[in-house]
Amino acid sequence: MTAISNNEEDYIYCAMLDPWRCGRPVGAVDQAHHLMDIDYIDHSGDAARDGAVCPHSTDHTNGEVYPSHQWCQGLLYYYLGTGDEEALRIALRIGDNLCGWITGPRKNSLQYSGRESAWPLLSLAALYEITRIERYHEAGMAIIESMQQVVREHGQMVWEYPPGSGILSPYMLAMTFNGVWDMYAATGNEKVLALSSLHTLYEAG
Repeated sequence: MTAISNNEEDYIYCAMLDPWRCGRPVGAVDQAHHLMDIDYIDHSGDAARDGAVCPHSTDHTNGEVYPSHQWCQGLLYYYLGTGDEEALRIALRIGDNLCGWITGPRKNSLQYSGRESAWPLLSLAALYEITRIERYHEAGMAIIESMQQVVREHGQMVWEYPPGSGILSPYMLAMTFNGVWDMYAATGNEKVLALSSLHTLYEAG
């Protein structure tokens, strides 16, 4: 179970799409319950961990938490297929944790790589598309606007990596495409689509 539920990727998302393609209502039952019952942190005195999912760590929740690897798109699909309200509750909590990362004192962490910028967009776009709760739209657009600011300043999308090094590079650039596109698909906002123009965002990659 750890091998397929360590939150390196959103395995529940993949395992939900396959049965839907085949006309079945649900898949990923074991993976969804593993995330909800084992990997998810339902309470922590550390706001960065409260409501988070902890990626690939010992004892499932002992490692660091950061904006990437906070998956809930698959969990939302699991909710749609099953009506499991606990899946929806936890997906919303993960989304709220991401909102805290994006607007709180550690928001600079989203500027450390393409993964940290764009993977949260996958969850936020799915949350907004399914729930229409505005705070997820606002958080996603805050990421988009920060990326647009980088493009205005540097002519392309770059991140400081390693953090604090002063080295700017397009490290993990390709990881941003799905997040940017999902945000556009969920919102229809032309500002997002403009960011995904290949000549401004992806030319360096």
